[in-house]
Amino acid sequence: MSCASVLEHVENDERFFQKLLRHVRPGGVLVLTVDFHPSGAALSAEHRRTYTAAALKQLVQLAEGFTPLGELDYRDHGAHVNGYNFASLALQRNQ
Repeated sequence: MSCASVLEHVENDERFFQKLLRHVRPGGVLVLTVDFHPSGAALSAEHRRTYTAAALKQLVQLAEGFTPLGELDYRDHGAHVNGYNFASLALQRNQ
């Protein structure tokens, strides 16, 4: 299952994230990308927020019964859009 650049648009991102997790089967993987900026500020009218490293780590803590696959990826890859980068994470639901 994937979710690309959605969480920054919803009012309650934690609740939405937890709903996403419920749809992942045991052994399945959720791949998530979000808009990332070190300030966490919403950089356009369409966004409620951008994410910081701390906010992403907080989301991962909400994923009980999931194992992160690799590290959170929020390095600057030079692909700026409207002043922000994209961050990604992959979580596998435990069997």
